[in-house]
Amino acid sequence: MKQIDKDTISIEWEVRDVLEIRPDLTKKQARVVLDWLLHNHDAEIGINWDQIDYVCDLLFPEQKKGKQK
Repeated sequence: MKQIDKDTISIEWEVRDVLEIRPDLTKKQARVVLDWLLHNHDAEIGINWDQIDYVCDLLFPEQKKGKQK
């Protein structure tokens, strides 16, 4: 978070934040997640770690690791 001026603050999310939650994603996929959040987030909730995790799973479901048949 940074202060732009006396009346404004800015909270920024970066590709590396997305990749911290989902290191299996590419930078391009992480940018897609950030773009989705930018245009679709709920202003009353905002953007937070839980929202980033949810959108990652929504757009790029994790492949389940299990026993192969």
